[in-house]
Amino acid sequence: MKYLRFLNKLGNALFIPVLIGVVCILLFKEELNASKYGQAIRYLFVLVGIITLVGLLIRDKNEKTN
Repeated sequence: MKYLRFLNKLGNALFIPVLIGVVCILLFKEELNASKYGQAIRYLFVLVGIITLVGLLIRDKNEKTN
């Protein structure tokens, strides 16, 4: 239960940074392709996006039960 609460809070906290990151990835796609760390940055944003989605799903599940 402790982990679910943690993921819920983490998902809430990372929602806006994920949106900003996706916009940055779309705007600076060519610069990321030229960078040697571009692929790592993309994977990092995918990981953060997955954490955010899990947190949002947990929150939605908690709202439906209450």
